[in-house]
Order: sequence, then C-alpha cells, then structure tokens
Amino acid sequence: MDEKKEKKEKKEKKYVIDNAQLMAEWDWEKNKELNLEPHYLTYASNKRPWWKCKEGHEWRDTLSHRTQRGNGCPYCSNHRVYAGFNDLMTTDPQIANEWNFEKNVALKPSDVTRGSSQKMWWKCREGHEWQETINNRTKGSGCPYCSGKRAIPYVNDLQTTNPKLAAEWFYEKNGNLKPNEFLPNSGKKVWWRCKQGHEWQATIRSRNSRNTGCPYCSRILPIVGVTDLQTCNPRLADEWNYEKNGRITPKSFLPGSEKKVWWKCKKGHEWQATINSRMSGRGCPICSSGLRTSFPEYALFYYLTKCGLDVVQSYTEFGYELDIYIPSLKIAIEYDGYFWHKNKIEQDLEKNQKCNRDGVKLYRIREGLPTLNDTSMDYVIEVRDGDFSNVMDEIIGEITNVKVDIDIKRDYVDIENLREQMEKNGSLLVTNPKLAGEWNYERNRKLMPEHVFSNSNKRVWWKCKEGHEWQAQINSRNKGSGCPYCSNHKVMIGFNDLETTNPQLASEWNFEKNAPLTPQDISCGSNKKVWWKCKEGHEWQVQISQRQQGSGCPYCAGQRAIAGKNDLQTLNPSLFAEWNYEKNISVDPQKIMPNSHKKVWWKCKEGHEWQATLHNRSNGRGCPYCSRKKVLRGENDLQTVMPILAEEWNYEKNENLKPSDFLPQSNKKVWWKCSQGHEWEARIQERYKGHRCPYCTGWLRNEVINIDTGEVFESFSKAAKKYNTYIASISRCCKGNQKTAGGYHWKYYAEDDKK
Repeated sequence: MDEKKEKKEKKEKKYVIDNAQLMAEWDWEKNKELNLEPHYLTYASNKRPWWKCKEGHEWRDTLSHRTQRGNGCPYCSNHRVYAGFNDLMTTDPQIANEWNFEKNVALKPSDVTRGSSQKMWWKCREGHEWQETINNRTKGSGCPYCSGKRAIPYVNDLQTTNPKLAAEWFYEKNGNLKPNEFLPNSGKKVWWRCKQGHEWQATIRSRNSRNTGCPYCSRILPIVGVTDLQTCNPRLADEWNYEKNGRITPKSFLPGSEKKVWWKCKKGHEWQATINSRMSGRGCPICSSGLRTSFPEYALFYYLTKCGLDVVQSYTEFGYELDIYIPSLKIAIEYDGYFWHKNKIEQDLEKNQKCNRDGVKLYRIREGLPTLNDTSMDYVIEVRDGDFSNVMDEIIGEITNVKVDIDIKRDYVDIENLREQMEKNGSLLVTNPKLAGEWNYERNRKLMPEHVFSNSNKRVWWKCKEGHEWQAQINSRNKGSGCPYCSNHKVMIGFNDLETTNPQLASEWNFEKNAPLTPQDISCGSNKKVWWKCKEGHEWQVQISQRQQGSGCPYCAGQRAIAGKNDLQTLNPSLFAEWNYEKNISVDPQKIMPNSHKKVWWKCKEGHEWQATLHNRSNGRGCPYCSRKKVLRGENDLQTVMPILAEEWNYEKNENLKPSDFLPQSNKKVWWKCSQGHEWEARIQERYKGHRCPYCTGWLRNEVINIDTGEVFESFSKAAKKYNTYIASISRCCKGNQKTAGGYHWKYYAEDDKK
C-alpha cells in the first residue's frame, strides 16, 4: 500500500530529469560540486543550480524561475552584460564613441547593454553634451542640439533668432527660464508682458510661428474695466449666474466671447448660453416661452420705429397674428425662431397664403430653418451664429430705402428697456386684471402675471376665491375657463364629491363592483357609468349624472325584469311557450319584460319562425305566417294557393319577382299576361278577387262608335268625356246590358264598321 502511494506521489511531481530543455542546459560539472542531482529536483524546488546555454554562457537560477517564469539565458536575452558579447561597446561602437566618460564616471560602455533604460550623459563630436537613455540612443536618437531640438545659445535660441519677441519675455514670472534657453518653435508655455503692461501665458511656438500678439490688445482677452463684459454691458452682467459659473465672472470675458456659461434672469430662471448669443439679443428661453416674443422682434420694432413708420406688434386685425405689421405699407415681418417654428412649416405656409389673399407683403427671417419657397420673402440665418443685423439692415433698407444705423450691441440696453415696457403693457396683469387676481403667487414662485401675455400657452397655477388650486394654460383661462372644482369638472373631497353633495344617492353606491372607486372620488355631475345597489338589493349600471337627475332603481320602477315577478315567463306563460330558445341564445326570457321593445325570435306550434318585439307580441300580434301576413313558400304563397292565376304571371316584365314571393292578398301591383298574349298591370289582391284580363273582357278595347252620330272614339273615357256621361254606362251599352248612354246608342267599333 505504501509503495503504491509513493509511486502515485512520484508520478504527480515533475522532476528536472524529465524536462529535455532543462537537461540540455544542465551544468553537470558545477552542479556536482553542489551535490545537486536532476533525478531528485522538482520544478518547485528553490535550489539554484548552474546552467550553461549553447553559447557557453554560465549562470545560476532557481528551478521555479526557469519552469514557472520561463527564464532563459540572461546574457542571450540582454538582461545581463557579457563583455565582448552584448555590451554597448561591442554591439554599437559608434554610439559608444559618444559616451561621456567624464560625467559617466561609474560606468563604461562595456558595462551596459544596448537595451538598457538607464539615462546617461553623451557628448557629440561638436562638443554638445546632453542626457538620454541608452535604448533611445540605440533606436536612433542623436544629438538634440545638432538636430535643432534644443537651443544653442547665440546660434538658434529665441533670443538670437527673434529678439523682438524675446523683448516681451516676462523675467519675473518665468523665474530661472531665459529666452536663450529655448528654440523659437518650443512648445513650452511661458509668461509674456507687452509694452502696455498686459501679462499673459502662451507657448513660445504660438508666439513665434503664428505671430500672435497680446490677447488683451487684440481683444481676445478682456481688459478689466475697459473691454470686459461687466464694463461693456452691466445690464447683461446682472444676469450672470455666479453660483453655477464658479470662479469665472463677467470680468473674465469679452462681450463677443463664444464661451457657454450659466445665466439667471430676474425671474429666477436658469439656463446656459454663449456670451455672444446673449449680446446678440438671446434672452431667457423660459420667459420667451411665456411671452412668445423674442428679442429680435423687439429689435426690428425698435429700428423700424426709429425710421418713423407706423409699426404695430402682434397685429391680429386680419384674424391671424403677424409679429410686426406696418399698416400704411401693408408690409409684415415674421421672425421664425428655430425653437417655435421647427415643426410648423404647414402653419407658416398657411399664413403665407392668408397674407397673399389679404394683399400683405410678408418678409420672413428664418432662424436655422429652410426657406419656404412660397409667396413670402425668406432670409435665412444660422442658429449658431444668431446675428441677424445684416438681414435686418437689408429688410429695413428695402422697406424704407434709407440706410439705417443698426448696432444691436450698442443699442442692447435701449431695446431691452423697450421690451420690458411693451411686455408690461401687454401682460396679463394689464390686459386681464380680473384673471390676474386668481394668480397663484406661492406656487408660481418668481413668475408673475406681469411676466406673461394673456394668449400664452404656458401652464401655470391658479387659485380661485374659494381657495381651490389647479393648473391650466393662460390662454385657456383668458378664453373663459374657470375653476374646475367650482364647475364640477374636477373632484375635491368635502366640496363637490358625490359623498358630500348627495349622501342619499351615495348610500346606493355599489362598493364591491366599483372598487377601488368611491363616492368621494367623483362628482355628482359625472357622466361616468358605475354600479348601484338599492335597498332591495337590486344591482344595475347607469351614469352618475342620470342618477343625480332623478333616475332610480330600474327594477323597483318596473323598467327591468325581476325573475319570478314581472318577467315574460311569469306574466305571460302562453306567449313564453313560443320563445325560440335556439335562436335567442344570448337572451334570457326570465330577464326580460313583456312590454320590452327588444326584437327576439319566436316559434309557433306550426313550427314557423319569425322575429318580433315582445311589446307587439304582448299586444296580440301572432304568427305572421299563420295569419297570412307573411309569405311562407309552399304553404300560403300565390303560387301554392292560386296556381292557375300564377300561370298568368308576367316573368319578363316582373324581372326578379315571382308568384311564390307574395301572398294572394298582397297589394303589390305587378304585370300579367293572359293566354291571348295581352299584357297589363294589376294588383295581386284584385286578381285574387276575380279580376280578369281587361282586354278579353272588353274593359280595354281600343275603339267605340256612337251609332247615332257615327263618331268613332279610341276609348270609353274620351267618348264619356265628350258627351258628359259615365264610362260604365257606355260599356254596358256595348255589352248589350243598357240601351243608351248620354242619350245615344253605342257599340264596339269592329273591323266590319271600318269597311
């Protein structure tokens, strides 16, 4: 048992003797002196045997390093120096010739390999000295001075090559750095000082190659107190959001800066925008959404007014709104801001057509939007640019034929003052003070009724005189919508809920079937259909508003059937006997009343099936087939009952009608054809009563003669009309049943009379 265990353990361990690669480098002589045998050494051993590669290099290393890390000969892999084999002097003698022996006192080229990352001193044949790692040198790195990568004083340094630029070197802030230590194309960022005393940082390369000057003198950076935003536009600077902008202030930027920063208007709204766009008139987007009139529109209004024109803002006399309108010229200008018009091409085209119809010349400024290619004159400006000064100059110049001095940045404060005054005059507070009285100041926070127009679609909070609070659009309120609680459009528990306003009705609420809805969740005027349960336990559904108007339990009121009490089966069992169960599958006769107007199927004792309302059946209507009120083929139809009469049916002229489709008593007028071929129209019931062919019987003979006068008439009617007598009298004379008619003798005009 012990022998098997020993063999198993030996089999699991790996020994050096079993590794051909390791055995090929085993140094038998030196390991013998150490008394090491490969038969007994495992891979995990920490012993350090001697090894010898095929190149003859000898070294010591642990078995674990060799087997686990894969370590080989340290000389062949350049991890150790072997003089005459892999040292720098042997592999790269040309680089070794630039070895600086004076400064590299402790090391020689024969002490290092070409792949070493040690940083050493070098000296080229020109006498330049520098530091560089050995491996960078062997990869091709040469003398940085000879290659123009480092400055050589009085040869290629900044001081020598560009003394004018070096004159702006700021020695105080640059410390030990001097202009003769750097090349003109150096990427080093240093301090500069112009002759005006402005200080700034910039790379040497940018100043030398791009010829960049002082950013303050060239208005790239602001001069505090002279060109900064705070100084140039203090009104705009008042909207600077110091909390969100951190350390940067309005003094840090020029008015034309493209820097995107945070702003905060006087109403407390916060947003991000570039300084330049704000200088171009872009205001608070939230305020703009409430007032829907942009700074560009006010700027247009401002400059057009300066030209002495009769300008009207938000003109609505045509039944639609125009941003700016000049009545005397019938000219309108629309500013189509990207935010409001990006999805309104159809509406814009429709307004174009209306203006064209009303003889209004329309100009459009399309901000970041395509031209409409329609009747309007479109001018497109980029959203990112936002500078519409040139477009404004062109439009106003075309309208007035006068060159207008337009400078939005200069006139910014005046335009803002105009805007503030006009917005106040057109605000909800001024135009509808009564509605403004219901403004909810607490919930709307800094937004006031003087900040919005009455036609704004902004949704805000309101508070009625009863203290109810709700949200609604300003324009809907301006059109007349009031408090939804006072008008019962919304429910407020304890005020207008069903439980409060009609507790008696609420007592019939069916809580089980209406769950989770309760009488407190709904108003008495609601049209919602819910379940009810009366004191008798009857359950039904009906709208709340109908119940409020007096509608009660339909079962107690006899309007719905109660099985065993007022249903059809109970009240009229004989009629119930004719109920057609097969065809009335979805109708329960125990749940329907005898006077119901519902149409159902019936089946008489003869097996006839038909549809009729319960109301008609209860009033005595029986089987229509048995009572001959409906045709039942093969039983009561004309074909079956009067087959001889049916033979005179005119199939050609009656087209799809057949004698089997009608009762003999039918009042239908149809065509007939006798055995003599005569054709005529007559009602079926007349034929059923015995009326025969009018031609064969003489009723429709064409001609009659007055025997006394010899006059011939083509019909009885014409003869009777002339002699003021009756058609029947003349007919009886012709048949020999009467002597005279109208005082004359008559007979049929025969063929013999014609001869």
